[in-house]
Amino acid sequence: MNYIMKFYILFFVTTLFAQEAAINLINDSPFSLRVSVQSANGAYLGGDKIAPGEFKRWTTAFKPTDLDVPDTPNASLTPFTVIWRCEQGDFYSMCDDVSPGSLVRASICPGAHYCKPKEKEVKCPECKCECICPKE
Repeated sequence: MNYIMKFYILFFVTTLFAQEAAINLINDSPFSLRVSVQSANGAYLGGDKIAPGEFKRWTTAFKPTDLDVPDTPNASLTPFTVIWRCEQGDFYSMCDDVSPGSLVRASICPGAHYCKPKEKEVKCPECKCECICPKE
């Protein structure tokens, strides 16, 4: 009985001092994508680069504070907005109304679902005489 009481006290104390919101992200596209997470009011919370087929768990931990700002409305972090972008910055897809604990896949979110291929660099051939190279 004593162990059960200690468990509940420990559980209560840990949930009181740290709150965590997590989202599971899967890049199920054939492209390397940059993902960014925004709060309900559009504030940027974080992001990362995710390779094709890679899984990441985006987590943020918040500690309660006694900060009291007058005349400021309470802002909610949730629901989150997850924005997937190509490496070149083009829009790939976006999911809004994402709740903590959700699994978000890049190809499930509405969007273009396409990234332009990288342009290949054209190199001049090495030659001893004058060569004509394409202008950059």
